[in-house]
Amino acid sequence: MKVVIAFAWVLLVSAGNAAAHDLSRAPKQPKNALPPETLQVIDLGKEIPGLDGRQLRMRRLTLKPGGAIPPHSHTDRPAVVYVLQGRVREHRSDLDKPLEYGEGDSMTENVAIHHWIENIGDTPLVGIVIDVPNTGRAPAFDTDQILKAYGLMKHEHE
Repeated sequence: MKVVIAFAWVLLVSAGNAAAHDLSRAPKQPKNALPPETLQVIDLGKEIPGLDGRQLRMRRLTLKPGGAIPPHSHTDRPAVVYVLQGRVREHRSDLDKPLEYGEGDSMTENVAIHHWIENIGDTPLVGIVIDVPNTGRAPAFDTDQILKAYGLMKHEHE
């Protein structure tokens, strides 16, 4: 099984590569996507001190053939994805060429990634997505705050 780990060391969201990201082809709304099915949720505030307002959530995402998810980021909502079935093409802001994944592959979606995905197969794309969403009770962070906090970009006074 291939594991694709994406960890960015530069400002990727604001200086993304248009060739790979190809926003001209990106849908404005989800296309041929079934509503995500929530499989399990843990209230992390009840499990780990300091995580009030955060959940550990597992969902099943299904895209019919030709389906796509519009451009989005994972600022304040990191995730990992495991492909159960189908073929996906991921258009990422930090790469010159899109990535392709299939059954048994996994990927990470972190603060520095702005991307959109499409089902490039002739069967439904089915993936398990595990993320840590903010329920609205936790402090919200924007991309710059997170990148600065983890030393991925310089502070303004430097």
